[in-house]
Amino acid sequence: VGKGGKKMADITIFYCRGEKQDSAALLQKAASRYTGQSGPFAVEKEPHGKPFFPDHPDLYFSVTHSGGFWMAAFSPQKVGLDLQEKRVTGREKKLSERFFAPLERDWLKGQPDERFFDLWAAKESFVKHSGLGFSAGSFPDFAVADGTGLLPTVKGLQLRHLPFDPGFSLCLCAEAIDSVRFEKM
Repeated sequence: VGKGGKKMADITIFYCRGEKQDSAALLQKAASRYTGQSGPFAVEKEPHGKPFFPDHPDLYFSVTHSGGFWMAAFSPQKVGLDLQEKRVTGREKKLSERFFAPLERDWLKGQPDERFFDLWAAKESFVKHSGLGFSAGSFPDFAVADGTGLLPTVKGLQLRHLPFDPGFSLCLCAEAIDSVRFEKM
């Protein structure tokens, strides 16, 4: 059990929709709601850019935004969250050749174009969890899908595609995921 009686595998996702959002202000508000403490919550970045709260080492979060939505997952364990609007642009094939592992590219063949975003959200959530991001160049070095489809675990971490809005793909990555609660901001 983590701080505040929250179980390690319980994750809260705060979200809101609006074109002009102040991500820093929303993060502060979500952190206050999650912890029950008033801010401000100082934010720093790890070497590859993953943000963290230096004054709250047992509080983990991951922020994502796409298509006018802003979201942040909070947990007493490391977490990665990614949201992708399913907006096909024709660049998906080129991006998959550059960033996806061969198993993933093979699985995408014959799938609807929107499945690209399921893969992308899973890969992003995984690298957000690790803190490596694109800067480490590791995106094509792991697969989140094989010939049977999207994988539920990668390198000992759970990946969970969450139902949200039909026009979006949302994926959460953590060591353990028991319950996920959504809270509108």
